[in-house]
Amino acid sequence: MFISYTLIALEAIASEVADPFSTAPNALALDAMTRTIERTVLELCGCPLPDPVKPLRAYQLT
Repeated sequence: MFISYTLIALEAIASEVADPFSTAPNALALDAMTRTIERTVLELCGCPLPDPVKPLRAYQLT
């Protein structure tokens, strides 16, 4: 029973980690990351900054 529980848990973890670039709420916030990098580079260059990314209702930016 312990071995089957461990294997089922590993399968659940693997399915969550398998697609980190999806639009699921626990996926990576790539839009927010790229906008932050863009804003930082533009700030260093002295150019006008774009607005930060605002989250949609279904997603949480981290």
